[in-house]
Amino acid sequence: MSFSISALVWSKEFHSANAKFVMLKLADNANDKGECWPSYLTIAKYCGLSRQTAIAQITKLESYDLLKIEPRKGKKGSASNRYKLNLKSIELLPNVKVHSSSEDEPPLDKQIDHPSQTSLLPLVKQLDHPSQTSLLPLVKELDPESISKPIIESKKIEREKKRFVKPSVSEVYDHMKLQGQVDYNIAEQFFHYYESNGWLVGKNKMKSWESAINGWLSRNKSTKPKNSTAYALTIAYDAAEKRSGNSEF
Repeated sequence: MSFSISALVWSKEFHSANAKFVMLKLADNANDKGECWPSYLTIAKYCGLSRQTAIAQITKLESYDLLKIEPRKGKKGSASNRYKLNLKSIELLPNVKVHSSSEDEPPLDKQIDHPSQTSLLPLVKQLDHPSQTSLLPLVKELDPESISKPIIESKKIEREKKRFVKPSVSEVYDHMKLQGQVDYNIAEQFFHYYESNGWLVGKNKMKSWESAINGWLSRNKSTKPKNSTAYALTIAYDAAEKRSGNSEF
């Protein structure tokens, strides 16, 4: 590989991009004399071309006197060609022109009315822009804790509402009376039964003791009073006791 020949080819303009690719591959394989012998298939693969396109480009480069093709024969017949690059002809090719905007043209932001120079800054200054006025006082006035506390407290209240609180015997009895059961002993039976099993319904924790009472009474229909008059008298007696402030419940 000859670095000087590769650098020379890089710096020159060719009639097509494919021609330059092929010449760069040959320069990559060439010795300091500009000689190399890669196969057509090798050239095609490295240049991303078909074999036929690679052959056509090499033929055209030879017609422009940029290289010389010398057929070779090996022990088993024909071998890959020997290519000798014509360095004098390559040196006569025009150099690659690199456009430099810094030399030929002024910077883009000076050619036009660029937003970075003119438009945006006055606009921000003229308008009541959030970055200048609104957001900073708002952040200073608001206390992050004052925002988060109500949310946390509301969630805590919701959890407390859902949390089961066991009733007293009096609360059980009051609810049973609403269902028509006036026997205080039945209320005690219900309370002590669930108190003993940790207020479980089956294997699950009780969610509503009112619903549990309703189920208890429906399963024990025989505990309901048969005399509706006795029930009415009991309700009236309890009401009178509560008004006088002497009720036990």
